[in-house]
Parts: sequence; structure tokens; C-alpha cells
Amino acid sequence: MLAATLVCLVRPAGWYTAGEERGLICWINGAFGAGKTALAAELYRRCPDALLYDPEETGFLLRGMVPPAGSGDFQDLPVWRQLVVETARVLADQYGRLVIAPMTVVSPVYLGEIFGGLAGYGIGVRHFFLEVPPGVLRQRIGAQVIHAQVQGVRVGAGQQQRAQAKPGRQGGGGVVGALAGGQHRHW
Repeated sequence: MLAATLVCLVRPAGWYTAGEERGLICWINGAFGAGKTALAAELYRRCPDALLYDPEETGFLLRGMVPPAGSGDFQDLPVWRQLVVETARVLADQYGRLVIAPMTVVSPVYLGEIFGGLAGYGIGVRHFFLEVPPGVLRQRIGAQVIHAQVQGVRVGAGQQQRAQAKPGRQGGGGVVGALAGGQHRHW
């Protein structure tokens, strides 16, 4: 049902505004375990002309190239935020399609850098924040199987995710979408 709601938003011509013909970014944000990846996959399935871009993959790429941030979080690396902007820009420019990007970013400063960078190129961003009750998040995260990866992901990462299982917005569940002009709408 949630995917169908977003598909209704991304498909009508009215969702696009002047200057967005060459591509549009649908950024799906939310706490770990909120369902961003599952929703992005469903949107991609229902919008076969869209592109699916996971900014986390950009972070994984950087782990083998540059010294880690002091925090251990690649989002704290300015180069990650710059590469996310440039990758999304190139995808939007080269393919002129909807780009679906599921990624948790909690820092308003970092979101401002990414969305501002895209806006500077004239690329529209629709930001959706998935709200899930904290108890449901804890249950989902507890059920996740975290696999160790070669480049620095700890097996105990689920503990960190559980500690962060506090949604960025209060609510009983749903989607909060940031529309043009910074207005928010709850679905």
C-alpha cells in the first residue's frame, strides 16, 4: 500500500515541475529498519524506467580508498556527500529518468549539502521520510541478520542500529514527504 501511494506520487506529470524533465531524485529517508530498501525496490519494480541508486554503495567504495572519518561513519566524509551529489546528478543528466535513492541521513546539514548541491544543478529532489513506531523498528532490527563484510562492517552492527532506532520525526507510522518550498505532507 505504501509503495502504491508513492507510485501515485511519482507517476503523474503534475509531480514534475518545469526544469525537472531531465531527471528527478526520489530520496527515501528514515531510521534503520524503516523499510527504505524494500520500498525502493518496490518503486523500482513498479517504475521500470527509473534508476535505483544506493548512496551507501558510494560509502562502501570510499572505505577502500580514503582514510575513514574519525567517527567511523562515511557520511562524515565531505567526499562522500560530494560524490553522492555528483553520482545522482550524472544519473539524472545522462538518463533523464527518475532516480530512486534510499538512504538514512539524519544530519540536516548533510541533507542540505546533498539537496542543495542537486538544486544547484537544477535537479529536483522529492524527500520522503518513512515513519515507523519505535517498537516496530526495534523488532525489525533485532530480526535482521548482519553479515561481516571484508571492508570494516562489524558483525555487531545491529546493536548500533538498535541504539539509533528512534525515528527522526514523531508519529505512528507512514511517510512524510518534503515538497517544493520545504512544505511537508504526511501520508
